[in-house]
Amino acid sequence: MQLARIAGKDGKPVAAVWIEGKVIELPAARESTFADLATLLAEGESGLARAQQYAERALTAGDARDAVNVEFLAPTTPSVFLGLGYNYKALATNEGLRFNKHPELFARCQGAPLDTIILCECQGRLIRSTSKQNLGS
Repeated sequence: MQLARIAGKDGKPVAAVWIEGKVIELPAARESTFADLATLLAEGESGLARAQQYAERALTAGDARDAVNVEFLAPTTPSVFLGLGYNYKALATNEGLRFNKHPELFARCQGAPLDTIILCECQGRLIRSTSKQNLGS
C-alpha cells in the first residue's frame, strides 16, 4: 500500500491509497483520520491499518480508479513559501540595487493577502510587511 494525495472526483485534494495500479480515495466524510495525509500519518499504525482495510474493501468492490486516470498532487500544501532574493551580485547590479553582504530573505504566508510579502533579515527578525507593488513587481 502506498499513500498519495490526488485530485478527488470533485476536483478537490484528497488522501488516497494506491494498490496494484489502482487508486482509492479515502473518504474524509466517513472518518476524520482520512482528512489529509498529515492527519492519517499522525494517527499512526491504527490509522494506516484502517486506511488499508478501507482500500482493500473498495478494491474488491470495484470502487477504484486506474492510476493513469488520476491527477497526483504534491503530498502537502505548503503553509509558508520562503524565498531568497538578490543573492547574485550581477542581478542586484542589473536591477540598479545595492548589493548587500547578506541576501534578502522573504516569506509569503498562507492566508495573507496575495500582495503581502514579509521581508526578513538573515537572523530571522521581521523587518516589515509590504506589498508586491512597493517592491516594484
